[in-house]
Amino acid sequence: MIGGGFIGVEAAENLRGLGLEVTLLQRPGQLMNNLDYDMATLLHAEVREHGIDLRLRADVTGFEEVDGRVAGDDSITADMVLLAIGVAPESHLAKKAGIELGIKGSIVVNDRMETSAPDVYAVGDAVQVKHQVTGKDAVISLAGPANKQGRIVADVICGLGSRYQGSLGSSVIKVFDL
Repeated sequence: MIGGGFIGVEAAENLRGLGLEVTLLQRPGQLMNNLDYDMATLLHAEVREHGIDLRLRADVTGFEEVDGRVAGDDSITADMVLLAIGVAPESHLAKKAGIELGIKGSIVVNDRMETSAPDVYAVGDAVQVKHQVTGKDAVISLAGPANKQGRIVADVICGLGSRYQGSLGSSVIKVFDL
């Protein structure tokens, strides 16, 4: 498993639950970068206690198939590699259309989810939102906010005055017994 965010950690746990040997490689010095380091150390102990070979500060530069297995850095070989290394906004079409882009290439929208192009709306993982706590621009790729944004667009198209107030980016994860 390459990547120690929500998806990588949950996938590693599930694969381990199936009885598979799992090595989890994470480039930064901790799992779940959104956690404080002291909280992340509890998570490190938990995954290691359940038999996951956790390797932090592991910078994977490539891998290839060798004799039917996958070989990579540090002489690691595996039958399978899963990448869970994050998401980036898919805004290629918006860029080609001349729509204003923001941080990480996200699509800039107002509180009615309108883009800089008339009658064009954007929602979900591709949009830049205001973080409700910090007030700063953010890209928050979560299903809950995306669903609400879609409902705001439907209201706006129907002539209602709905406005998107921003995202909190709250989340929850269960890992083994933690």
